[in-house]
Amino acid sequence: VEKKAGYSFAGEDIYLNVAGGMSIDEPAVDLGVVMAVVSSLKNMPLPQDMAFFGEVGLSGEIRSVAQPLIRIKEAQSLGFGTILLPAGNLAALDKKELPAIACVGVKTVRQALDHVF
Repeated sequence: VEKKAGYSFAGEDIYLNVAGGMSIDEPAVDLGVVMAVVSSLKNMPLPQDMAFFGEVGLSGEIRSVAQPLIRIKEAQSLGFGTILLPAGNLAALDKKELPAIACVGVKTVRQALDHVF
């Protein structure tokens, strides 16, 4: 995020706590974590009706993940109105299958951050 999106975390203490000591082995949480960390750094809340999923690569790209349609449908069922997801996942989906939720495909962390902030 520092190198590819221009945010400086020098002098900041960053902790990620997963409730109940669970371990996370799901790469799709990467984008949500990045968005939460930048939200905290900027002291700006994320939109309450927005969900995120996608794997973040070291060069700042947002990689596609497995089962995007299931993730989108679950976000909608939880009341989210917009979801940011990998552009590759969005392009591969049959638009007729998409539920009535705004889907925004992003290719890079910078695109995701610019969309929200």
